[in-house]
Amino acid sequence: MTEEYYTWLALDATDEEFEKEISSVIERPRNEWIVAQIDKGLRENMAVMKELTTSGDEEDAEIAREIAAQISVRLGLLRAMIDSYRDNANLAQELEDDPGEVKVVFARNTYDNIMCRKDFEDIESYGDDKYDLLLGLLDRLYAGDTNFNSEKQRPLASSAKLKGIYELKDYQIRLIYMREGEYTVVIGAVVKKDDNDKRYRSSLENMKKKSELYRRAVREGLLNMEEELERAQEFRVSISDGVRRGGR
Repeated sequence: MTEEYYTWLALDATDEEFEKEISSVIERPRNEWIVAQIDKGLRENMAVMKELTTSGDEEDAEIAREIAAQISVRLGLLRAMIDSYRDNANLAQELEDDPGEVKVVFARNTYDNIMCRKDFEDIESYGDDKYDLLLGLLDRLYAGDTNFNSEKQRPLASSAKLKGIYELKDYQIRLIYMREGEYTVVIGAVVKKDDNDKRYRSSLENMKKKSELYRRAVREGLLNMEEELERAQEFRVSISDGVRRGGR
């Protein structure tokens, strides 16, 4: 990151751009260093502004005071977002250990479509028992059955880029989800036919990236979660309907 980047965050970015950028940074693996650098960059710009408040020109001093106040707010927001992220991570682990009331939602992409719908349709097209296994995994997720077992469920920790992703599996079927506070966010489903881990990791990284805006909206309370839960239930019914009728 360059000096210009830190100056942009402190002085030129809009509030929306600042929050979006910090959210993106916090999502990154091994984010401690860059977060510390952002904090340092904000404080250095704050020091410059405070020095300018003592300049002889009152108009310039007033502008510097306003900018210093803006940077102070952003420093507070940075700290609050870091604390929220850590609280969310702790809560995610608590929910894995003791799910309690399970609240499942399905991530939507920028076109407002449920991301995993195509995954479910692709798995259904196999025409064998894979789709039944997938629906069984979804039932397990709703039931809070996420007890750790090397053959059934695990957090994906083999790559820092997969941080926060969980897979629930049965044979070749994988149901992929993440946690946002008290909500379980389904981001995809996969048939893993072989051990090509590089390709598999790439698909998971893509799911995580594409679901970021939706997950951030959940995390920041920007969505009506009652409506999201209703929409999730409607999707669950729709994908199970053919099975109940003996269809496919």
